[in-house]
Amino acid sequence: MMETTSVRQLVTFALDGDVYAVGIESVAFVVAAGASTRVPHADSFIDGLTNVRGALLPVVDGVRWASGAPRVYGKAGKIVVLRQRANDVGLAVDRMLGVAEAREREIAPLSSGEADIYEGLYMREDTAVRIFRVQALFDALKSRKPAVADSAPMATSVRALRSGERDVEAAPQERRMLRFETSGEQYGLDMGGVREILPMPEKLVGVQGLPPYAMGTGVYRNGTAMPIVHLGALLLAGAASKPRRVVCAEVATPNGRQIVGLAVDWVHDLQAPRADAAARFAPSLESYSEMVRGVAYASSGTPMFVLDEERLLGEGGALCRLLPSQAGRRASAAEAAEEAPEGGAPDSLYVFFQACGQEYGMPAGDVKEVRRLTRLTPVPHAPAGIAGVANVRGRILTVVGAQAALELGGARERTAHLIVAEKDGAERGIAVPRVTRVVRIPPDQTKQGFYHCSRDRKLVPLVAPSAFR
Repeated sequence: MMETTSVRQLVTFALDGDVYAVGIESVAFVVAAGASTRVPHADSFIDGLTNVRGALLPVVDGVRWASGAPRVYGKAGKIVVLRQRANDVGLAVDRMLGVAEAREREIAPLSSGEADIYEGLYMREDTAVRIFRVQALFDALKSRKPAVADSAPMATSVRALRSGERDVEAAPQERRMLRFETSGEQYGLDMGGVREILPMPEKLVGVQGLPPYAMGTGVYRNGTAMPIVHLGALLLAGAASKPRRVVCAEVATPNGRQIVGLAVDWVHDLQAPRADAAARFAPSLESYSEMVRGVAYASSGTPMFVLDEERLLGEGGALCRLLPSQAGRRASAAEAAEEAPEGGAPDSLYVFFQACGQEYGMPAGDVKEVRRLTRLTPVPHAPAGIAGVANVRGRILTVVGAQAALELGGARERTAHLIVAEKDGAERGIAVPRVTRVVRIPPDQTKQGFYHCSRDRKLVPLVAPSAFR
């Protein structure tokens, strides 16, 4: 009796010199690869979005999905559109190789680790061909935390920022949206949370211990401190660009409103997207990024990610989570300023010193003495930041470098002065390039861990001895 075995038809393609395949039943069509738009906070294997026949299609980089390694042989040449029920996903490949047939008994299973993304392997002449498990790809896209739907009402904490404004649900077609560009992609943000658009400051005050997307602190027009965040780095995980504008937005925090600057490349215009202007996309797109609630076509026809205002600016949102971390990290730094009584008490005196071109202030009540630093003895295998030990009036004092302790980076500076500080019985030496002045500061000018000099609109970070561990 003749043996009968089932035969599978497989669409084969090349990825970085290797051959892969998918079942032909999962392939909708194949198109040439075009320009893609990066998706904020997407997984590393997501290449972006591309416009295919009027619909926005999520595209997976086949090389990163297969191995996790970056593509070696340049850009993809084709996109294999995979279909599962109502969802389409594009698989970016180098080139198509055609349709092959393989008997089921010729397909060998792979090890448990590879079986998660491959159905198996078969030999085509002298070439090993791995067969992608299409279901695993769709499962990976669906496993991400769902984003807020485009029709979801605005949360109370954001609506509360808009005193006197009409409910956004009453007339959604009249909502104005600010369109801007950062790190090569276009975004839209509801104007309800935007207060002002300013040029990028020439100089920012650095704050230690913050994520890379926190650029530093500038001065808002009313003289208050304004943290500035590189929005492109926040959304696209470190994407580099040179911001030229700052979108000043109000963030709802447990302690009230605070202005935060969103550094962007360019601000384009104001738009009022209609309800029918939303771009069509596969349902799986809704789960990509928690900070994006939809995609719309800008007036130029370019896809524009609509940022979710609540998840970005609302209480508990991405920027609100950053602000308490700033306050927590600066709590010890601002301790002396918060406790200083009014009326010219000693705690309102501050010793100012310079490090990496920036001035810092320390409560004078915590400073025992300031002296020239003549000699430091290095300590073998000492932790990073320990500059050495010094002989101070017959006792050996451990000395910390201000540049390292404040995480200022850059080339190592020469230190000329030694600040001997004491807090809660703990004594420490702080090596600084130079001590600049002693200033008496009114208590109302020491807020948010900074000294606000109203005369020249200058911000000076205030640090406590506990910052130099």
